[in-house]
Amino acid sequence: MKKWIFLVLPFLLLGFAVFYYVNRNPDISESRYSNKREFKADNKLNENQIIDDFSSIDNPKQEQTVSFALDIKGTEDFKSKIKESLRVLWLYDKEGSFRLVRRYVFEIRESNRTMFYWDNEKPIAEVSKEMVDNNSKTYLASVLAHLGWHGYYLSVKKGKNKKDVPLPGKENIDKSFAMPFGTDFKKLDDLYKVEEEAFKYQLSVLTKINAPQNEQRALKNRDYKDFSPAHDGNYFIQF
Repeated sequence: MKKWIFLVLPFLLLGFAVFYYVNRNPDISESRYSNKREFKADNKLNENQIIDDFSSIDNPKQEQTVSFALDIKGTEDFKSKIKESLRVLWLYDKEGSFRLVRRYVFEIRESNRTMFYWDNEKPIAEVSKEMVDNNSKTYLASVLAHLGWHGYYLSVKKGKNKKDVPLPGKENIDKSFAMPFGTDFKKLDDLYKVEEEAFKYQLSVLTKINAPQNEQRALKNRDYKDFSPAHDGNYFIQF
């Protein structure tokens, strides 16, 4: 029995010594996990940069160096919900509605109405607190796409996309995205026709982002003269 103890004891002492050494040197004990932790941290950072800055569309994993000019002005709750909705567009329709909003809306403001308009040659989307608080992030995302469509339409109609509304840091807007709905652009001189096209686009976005069926039905069953699914308050519509 004593001989067995003497044979095992050196191995026990060696194991204890290794355990003690590793725990006294945290760099060694954590080295096998550091790369995995850094990878997760980098992914989280990149995701946050997409949400906060919207500075990279084509390669979100690339290090962010340029702040995108889409300002979101309002309470912290308002800004958070707007960003969540924009993230829905980025995840499900990055090359469509998200890119549209990025190109043709420079500022999203908390307001008592929901509409799109030009403020001293700056494309502005106002969104009411009621619109934000009373709708899901998927439906709010479709409203932002609707307002982005108005920005696109007015930009192309007035020729602003060619020279008057440059992206920050660029001479002009990328012409490859000037006509996202086809090569033929048709001017609509009737307010109801303009809104009909905007609502068609909003409905297509709801479909792309897998919004609940009740949200899609609300637009499908909309009365031709009812603009409330995307506008509220004392709004006006430029066309």
